[in-house]
Amino acid sequence: MLTRIFQAAAILLAGTTTLAAQTAYPSRPITMVVAFNAGGSTDLIARVLAARMGSLLGQTVIIENKGGADGAIGTAAVARAMPDGYTIILSTTSTHVINPLLNKNITYNPATGATMHLLNAAMFKSMANLIWVDVPYKGSGPALNDLISGQVDLMFDQLPSSLAQVQGGRLKAVAVTSRTRTRTSVAPDIPTIAESGLPAFEATSWWAVFAPPKTPPEIVDRLNAVIHQALADSKLLATFTDMGLEVWRSTPAELSQLLVDERMKWQKVIVDNNIEVN
Repeated sequence: MLTRIFQAAAILLAGTTTLAAQTAYPSRPITMVVAFNAGGSTDLIARVLAARMGSLLGQTVIIENKGGADGAIGTAAVARAMPDGYTIILSTTSTHVINPLLNKNITYNPATGATMHLLNAAMFKSMANLIWVDVPYKGSGPALNDLISGQVDLMFDQLPSSLAQVQGGRLKAVAVTSRTRTRTSVAPDIPTIAESGLPAFEATSWWAVFAPPKTPPEIVDRLNAVIHQALADSKLLATFTDMGLEVWRSTPAELSQLLVDERMKWQKVIVDNNIEVN
């Protein structure tokens, strides 16, 4: 799956107490929550980004894995955190678009606005007129293990967690899910689904950094600037390129618009495929 990183510190729109910054930020370590288990794409990306951010900020950025409920547990925890800039989260399409569409009881509100993998599969099955049994997993790691061992037959996954297995010959990449862009430069031998016979199919995953609601604008701006600076680093860019990632610089406002656009797209997939909303 072709992936993007949207580098923006944006605000989750949910109510918490406002805390004004009273000292120079940051004056202590920052925690970056990963709402998934260690070893998956989000975790790998977060650790690379956090290391560079820490160097630029002069403070350690600590990774804290809070997996469960397809990212809902960790995301809800960050939504309730103090809005002081010391708790942030590297979020995904699943946590900020798909989960709120499929779960009416979710305890956070991602901007205006279940799993990305299963929705990708649903859209593909519908367009290709195929039938198979979906098997949900708690993360990419366990799913990849079963795919390699032959317990399951295919999987929609992000390149960062699966590319090494493909390059090592343990898995065969059938296609990437980009339509508007060309084949990924990291693996140019992998065709797109569009050129393989489904020209209307497109599904990209993205990651973005969010802070709790009512985080002071000056802290959001500081985080945004540092993330932009981090992603301009040649070594970090090379690492992300090797992982199959593309970097797209954005502002918090542009990220918020992305959430609106993505919600409309995936809402249609849910309705068209009669996917149950809990």
